[in-house]
Amino acid sequence: MALLASVFGISQGSDRQVELTWDAPTERIDGTPLPASEIVGYDLECNNGESQSGITGTSITISVAPSLLECSLVTLATGDNGEVLRSEPATASLVVVPFLAAPVKANNFEMRTL
Repeated sequence: MALLASVFGISQGSDRQVELTWDAPTERIDGTPLPASEIVGYDLECNNGESQSGITGTSITISVAPSLLECSLVTLATGDNGEVLRSEPATASLVVVPFLAAPVKANNFEMRTL
């Protein structure tokens, strides 16, 4: 399962919005098929304290301060006896850069007749 992260901005001087997307796994570790109906959800943990459990779907958007963001995502699926099984974590990292600030105004701007 590939976990991808992309950054898009909201406004200058604030946290950045990061979209995490992934492809749902289609097989179990023993190679047997994993039907989408057996995927219960996903658990996300990031090094900035972001933690969400039971995510449905294959994307999520989080708000992040500029930093090195590292996240792990675990797939939750039902087992033979209805128990919930956890995958090994998929990981991704991204350097979240701040917005660039506008330049300061020009100095010594004058007009004169020649």
